[in-house]
Amino acid sequence: MRGEGLEEKIALFLAYVWRQFYAVVGKKIRGRNPLDVFQHRVKVAAYMPNFPRFMEKLAHGLGLQSLSVPGDLVLELKKNEARVMELLREESVYLVVYAYNLSRQLKGGEKHENSKN
Repeated sequence: MRGEGLEEKIALFLAYVWRQFYAVVGKKIRGRNPLDVFQHRVKVAAYMPNFPRFMEKLAHGLGLQSLSVPGDLVLELKKNEARVMELLREESVYLVVYAYNLSRQLKGGEKHENSKN
């Protein structure tokens, strides 16, 4: 991993998940902002007791069978599990907004229809 801070790593993890969610499910959501739905699911999953359970709850809550995230990123977040879970619980809106903006920089990143940019 590059010399990124923990917040950046969490946001990158969420950016990968956002891209997958939006590609599979997000475009089909009508009447609600897909980013709001995503943020709510992240917040709910953040109350799981550990990072693997967070991943499981998040995937299930988003209607995904699995998460396509680099393994080294997952391992790095698991190593810092207590702080990662604390940040996810306390700063979920910030992290999701950060992740959304990062997702647009990833190769093939998508903007959702409510984006102004």
